[in-house]
Amino acid sequence: MTIKPAATKPIAALALGLLLAACGTQFMYNRLDWIIPWYVDGYVSLERSQEQLLEDRLRPLLGWHRREELARYLQFLQRVEADINSEVTARTVQLWRDEARGAWRRVKARALPPLLELGGTLSDAQMAEFIEGMREKHLELAEEHLGRDGQDYREETRDNFRDNFEDYLGALSDAQLARIDAAVADMRRIDHLWIERRARRMEALAVILQKREPGWEAQVQTTLAAFERAADEEKDTLRNREVIRHAIADVLNLRSQAQSLHLAGEIASLKADIQGLISQSQPEPPPQG
Repeated sequence: MTIKPAATKPIAALALGLLLAACGTQFMYNRLDWIIPWYVDGYVSLERSQEQLLEDRLRPLLGWHRREELARYLQFLQRVEADINSEVTARTVQLWRDEARGAWRRVKARALPPLLELGGTLSDAQMAEFIEGMREKHLELAEEHLGRDGQDYREETRDNFRDNFEDYLGALSDAQLARIDAAVADMRRIDHLWIERRARRMEALAVILQKREPGWEAQVQTTLAAFERAADEEKDTLRNREVIRHAIADVLNLRSQAQSLHLAGEIASLKADIQGLISQSQPEPPPQG
């Protein structure tokens, strides 16, 4: 079994990397207990005992996230606050993105073993249903992404970029919009690479899952890691990430005083949400006397 990656557009996966981890805090904390079962249930029908197994195995994951990750998210936002008080560089954006991806990878690493354990309980019929569900979803994604022409691709990429910025800065200036347009024009289309890589990964996993021979769980993890490395090393992907890093830095450096206040308010709101979750997770002190 695998965790479904977030359904993000190419640009949205990276835009405003400073807020990726924090924006996922309440989402991950409050919804891990249902998003993983929802994902699994979307591909295969589980028996009640299997649902209970998954629920039992998710409790330690939620506890770990509550105890360890929330404080890391808060520290991350505090570092972002300090970073934006001076000129933002592409290197700064890269560090933000690395932190955000690290947070997501830690969650994936903790969530995968329970899903693999669940996968071991599936009947052959259930596993066949799961694999067929993967293939159907892939065809949907391929049609959605590859059905666009070059102009549609650019327009959607531009809209995603602008929407991400406007969420945290408010209305953008002409100079900021021009910088986004320049970045979009400089990017290379890579959705076909992602779709092709996803198809190869899916079929590689299908072979392992259909057989489930001794050691299959380790094979799944090795396969996933290999394809993730391949994605990170792809030439055009790396180039696009560089373009995006510089564009994010430039747009942030072009922000007005009003946009700075807007951004500060968004970060403060995220910090308050995290602090609230941390407070909720702490045990109440024993009564006095």
